[in-house]
Amino acid sequence: GRGGFYSYDALENLVGLDIRSADAIEERWQDLAVGDDVHLADEAVLRVAELEPGSHLVLLGAPGPGKPDTMPFRFSWAFVVRPLPPGEDGTPRSRLLVRERYLPLGAVGRATVEAVQPVSFLMTQKMLPGVRARAERE
Repeated sequence: GRGGFYSYDALENLVGLDIRSADAIEERWQDLAVGDDVHLADEAVLRVAELEPGSHLVLLGAPGPGKPDTMPFRFSWAFVVRPLPPGEDGTPRSRLLVRERYLPLGAVGRATVEAVQPVSFLMTQKMLPGVRARAERE
């Protein structure tokens, strides 16, 4: 992964994602566009479905280029920034909302989703403070 998920790199690497979380926001990774692929691993690709800088990013599970669609479920991952009233000192504030949605395809899909969701919840809980720390440093 290019920027990583600012989460548990060792746990992500146990499932073959080869993740190394960046320590800071990397300018070279800020030029995503709708239709771009975000590679989690060779066989795990998400596609940018919607993107409005400063507002939201929606990724969809998709097969890699030239690869058959073997995913046992459909998946979307949305990151939404909501503005908040400024802090008492006038500092701009916002809230980052993250939502994952799964649509299992058959029994294998249901079992996979059941196994993935709790792990994903834990990973997201670790990721959000990492995103915040990097954003506040910039």
